[in-house]
Formats: sequence, structure tokens, C-alpha cells
Amino acid sequence: MAELKISLAEFKLIRSRELVRQMAKSKLSLLQWFAVRDLMHQYPQIGLDFLLNFDRISPLPLNKVDLYLKKSDELMLAGKFKEAATGYQLILKLIMKNKNFNNGRNKQLYWTVVHSLGRSFYALKQYDEAFILLRTIPSSYPFYKQVQFELMWNNYRNERLEYALGAIATMSSGHFSKMLDPEVYLLQYYIYRRMCRNEETDLIKSKVRLYNDAIGKSLLPMTSWIKKDIETLVYKQVLLSGDIKSQEATKLRLNLASRMASDVKRLKKEFELVAAHLEVDSGKNKNLKPVDNLLSVDQLLSSKNEKWTVEDNEIWSDELGKQVFIQRELCSKKTSLK
Repeated sequence: MAELKISLAEFKLIRSRELVRQMAKSKLSLLQWFAVRDLMHQYPQIGLDFLLNFDRISPLPLNKVDLYLKKSDELMLAGKFKEAATGYQLILKLIMKNKNFNNGRNKQLYWTVVHSLGRSFYALKQYDEAFILLRTIPSSYPFYKQVQFELMWNNYRNERLEYALGAIATMSSGHFSKMLDPEVYLLQYYIYRRMCRNEETDLIKSKVRLYNDAIGKSLLPMTSWIKKDIETLVYKQVLLSGDIKSQEATKLRLNLASRMASDVKRLKKEFELVAAHLEVDSGKNKNLKPVDNLLSVDQLLSSKNEKWTVEDNEIWSDELGKQVFIQRELCSKKTSLK
């Protein structure tokens, strides 16, 4: 335990991971499990994968907060957002009442619950409440860039375009990968279209074509992908903190390579779709691929998307997939008097 404290304090993270693995295989008492878990959460730079895995194999029983969190997450997945929001608020109260609130695990859990509560408010279309919560989440939060992505959509839905662009600017920070999530470019394009900023829309089209081509040719390096969010960026520090040829470092590199391969598949599909949207919108369809798997009439009707709603988002299906209408024109139209 003493060596683990020193290794974490000196940010020898590879060695710290090795020590925790060794300790997990030994017969630790419940108090020792508590001590190791709390110590690791004081140094989240050890890696979220390690923190989650340690909790998974831990013999510690689920406490009241863990049970409420599990139930609230299940409600979110079931689409019961109001009930989930109530549960998340109860969890926050319980955490704040805990005398040990300032320990590392509770702080990490607190921001996780704030994030989930913000998501539930967004799902309930309580955009102002979601904005207040999500903007409080600190940049040290593992999924900070994801929070900015959600703030972007939240502010767009709330007709706060300046804040939506602000969230995109934060995602474009030099701390993160230069390549943003494909969906960001699509929304950014529509925002600039609404603001009649044609030079910016042309620039976004060029970026999408560039990244679509790069992803298609598997030209995304690990050094760029690992900067996709705080949660992955910490592994760069982990790998630089010890013997890169050690078993622990090798295991981590293989895990990251597997995650990257899976994520690149997703990015490839989404960039192709975004590129297709921009081609259709610009009227230049030379780069569009022919579609052979169009939905039949019966399939379209069974999708229940054949009618456009009046008070909600307009949703339909076409050869590009399931679509949601988000574009509204803000450009001032000049009129001439005769």
C-alpha cells in the first residue's frame, strides 16, 4: 500500500497499475479494498478502465447510492426521463450529505450524476435546466468533450446559436484531436447556413471531404485518436509514465488499438453520411454513391415516419437513413419595391 501511494504521487502510472493488479489477486479485507479504491480515485489519471474494472471485481456490496444510480440509469434507457431525473437528484442529495464527500470517488461520481441529470433534462426538452447543469462540469471530467457535444445540441435546440458555436469552439481546442465528431460538422454547417456565412460553410465542406477521405484510407493515427476526449487522453500520460515494453503497457496499447479500430468503423460510416448530406444540400451530387437498398413502401409505412408532426421535430426516412429536420433559415431576405 505504501509503494502504491508513492507511485501514484510520483505519477508512475504503469507501475501503479501493476501494483493494483497484484493487490487485487491477494486476499484484501473490505477495509483494504476501500482504501485502495479511494486512493485510486484520488488519481483518476490511472485510467478509467482500471477504476471501472476494480469496482467490477470488488467484493464490496452495493451501497444505497450505487443502487439508486443503477435504477436511474435503467429508467433513462427505458425512456422514462422524468423518473430518472428524480432519481439522479436524490443521488446528488445523498452524495452531498455524505461526510466523506471530498474523497476522490464521490467527486467523480458527483459529476457523473450531474452529467446524467443534464441528459435527462435535455430529453425532457428542459433546455435551460440542462444548460445550467452541463456548463458546470469541469474540464477534468473524463467525458468533458462529450459534454460539450451535448451542450452544442442543447443550445441549438434552445435557439441559442452563439452558445452552440461556443461549445464547438471548446471541442476544437488544441487539447483535443483536430478532427471533430462528424455530427459536429453537420450541425456547424447548418448553423452557418442559417447565419448566411457562406465562406464558413464552404470550409466545413472541405474539412468533411478531407476527413472522409482520410478515414476511408485508414489515415487516422493513434496520436490523434487518443486525444478524442479527456478519458482517452489520459492514456497518453499513462504510456509515457513507465516501461513501455512492460506487460502492463503492452496490454494497454492492445486495448486502445482495439477501441480505436471499433471507433474508426463508426467514424467512417458517419463521415460518409455527413458528406452525403452536404452533397445533397449543395446540389452537387457527383460524389454520391448509387443506392441499391431503398426501403419498400411497406417498410416506410411500418416505420411510422410517413407523417410529419406539427409541434415536434420533422422526422422521415429516405435513402440516407432516418432524418430529423433541423435547418431553419435566418438569412434576411431582401425585397424590392416596384
